[in-house]
Amino acid sequence: MAVASLDGLLATLPFQSTASQWSASVEEQALTWASHHKLMAADAHARTRSARFGEYAGLQYPQGRPAVVKLAAYLTHYMFHFDDFMASLAQASTPHEVGVEVELVWSAFRGSTEADPSRPLVTAAHDLRAMVLDQSPPEWSARVIEHIGVYLRAHETEFDNLYTRRPPGGRRLHPAAAKARRATGVH
Repeated sequence: MAVASLDGLLATLPFQSTASQWSASVEEQALTWASHHKLMAADAHARTRSARFGEYAGLQYPQGRPAVVKLAAYLTHYMFHFDDFMASLAQASTPHEVGVEVELVWSAFRGSTEADPSRPLVTAAHDLRAMVLDQSPPEWSARVIEHIGVYLRAHETEFDNLYTRRPPGGRRLHPAAAKARRATGVH
């Protein structure tokens, strides 16, 4: 039986968890990769390290090749930092500005050859796309890229809902609820 601690919450799992032997090295590689692409603000290093993306990837792919575990950790890192970026953008942007940012990242994942080095999420997206294409068969690569597009577009929808204070297909949110959503970054 495995025992896991999640931020002070002790959980006993009825099965033995197995992590990839590559988890620890992937953890460090993923942190280095995120730092190299300038995805982390200076104050985000401790929070990012505590998320343990390498360990998470190792649990998801206990028998995976090192490159697969590494790709899973990098993708998770990317989504973590993209979510942070979008939450900060939501505080001072319009739906159009958010759409422009999402489109820049999405075009990188689709294979645009232009990468603006001043946009870390775009250059990291180019790098991830190359890894996805290198590590998987074409049909799987296409599916992963398609799912990343759905993930990215969901941020536009969520921001639009927050900006207009309307849930999808719903009526206007109470002003206090809209303020709470903006203050907490909940989309």
